[in-house]
Formats: sequence, C-alpha cells, structure tokens
Amino acid sequence: MGKAEIFVCPHCGREIWISEGLGFADCPEIVFTCRTGEYPHLRERMEPPAYQQTRDLLNAGAAPFDIDGLPQQNRYGRNCYICPDCHILQSRFTITLQLPDGTLFIPEYRCETCNAPLRPYPKRSKKPALLHCKNCNTTFDMHAENITRMMAWID
Repeated sequence: MGKAEIFVCPHCGREIWISEGLGFADCPEIVFTCRTGEYPHLRERMEPPAYQQTRDLLNAGAAPFDIDGLPQQNRYGRNCYICPDCHILQSRFTITLQLPDGTLFIPEYRCETCNAPLRPYPKRSKKPALLHCKNCNTTFDMHAENITRMMAWID
C-alpha cells in the first residue's frame, strides 16, 4: 500500500500530491507487461529520459532487482526525491535493475525546475523542503505552514 502527503498551495489552494509506496496497479505483472519492446505501464510511471533508459536496459536483458523489497529501501515503487539546488520535493517511480553483468542500475531523475540531479529525500529531514505549485508558479516551504494531510492510496 502506498501513501500520499497532500499539500495545499497557500497562494492558490491547489493540492500537490507527494506519493510513496506501491498501489495495486504497481504490481510487477502489470508494470512489466511488454508489447513489442515497449512497456506502456512503466512509461505511465516514469518520466521520458528515465523510462527510455530503463526500457532499453530491460530489452537488453536487465531484470528487476529485489522487487519484493520494501519501498522504503528505494528499490521499487514511488519514492520522494529532493533537488539539492532548489530544495524542491518531487515524487518519482523508482526501480532497481540488475544488468546481465550483475551490476545494479537505478534511473536518475532531474529536477523539473532547474534540471539538477534529484537525490532521495530522507524521512524526518530538518532541511528546507520546498514545493513548487505549477498552477500559480509559486514556491513555498512545506514545513513552514500547516498545509498537509496524509492519505493512504491503493490505486
């Protein structure tokens, strides 16, 4: 089961979801359904550069690694990332692949605001964590205001 923190932009009221974990639709039997070298369900979950690289590696013989592992181990499922430059929090679908030579691969994501490589966001971090509202183009500190609620999702 997954969870989502829902933040409300203090400027325009739009909800911003930061989700983590797995929903029922994230089961490997669905995500790794392949049609002619494409993985349509994986494409729905990943941004284009990360999806293309992951798809190419799967087609070259890579296999999902430890997909039964817990989502908090950042191996498979939605995880929380933060930009080290602008400190904007973002949710991304992560998968660890084992390449034919035994090495592990985790797709790299980039910040949608400044294009810096994203880093996993440590739970309970006291560092600044910003959210960017695409609706009104403002950025705000998610810790500074009482603007959150937690929700379980199962997809």
